[in-house]
Amino acid sequence: DYQFMCGGQWVAHPGNIIDYRVDITRRDDPIMNGIDDFSYRSEQYYMHVDPSNEVLATTTFSGEHASWIEGVVMPVVWKRRHGMGKVFYS
Repeated sequence: DYQFMCGGQWVAHPGNIIDYRVDITRRDDPIMNGIDDFSYRSEQYYMHVDPSNEVLATTTFSGEHASWIEGVVMPVVWKRRHGMGKVFYS
């Protein structure tokens, strides 16, 4: 139920805490107003995500810590509906 509500399930964070880039994909969304692409230091999560999520930002895996996912573009910020509610995930 929790993953269904959130719209994603954590799988791994290759390399543990690393530097990576977050790319804003929906600059026109009010939630992302005034936010530009930025560098970040934390876990870069590899996730299973619901295709009904409205993705607002992504990150791209370099393959440095898991070569088979090089170039994978992963959602990192999204919004969605669940029942009568609205969910924001970051």
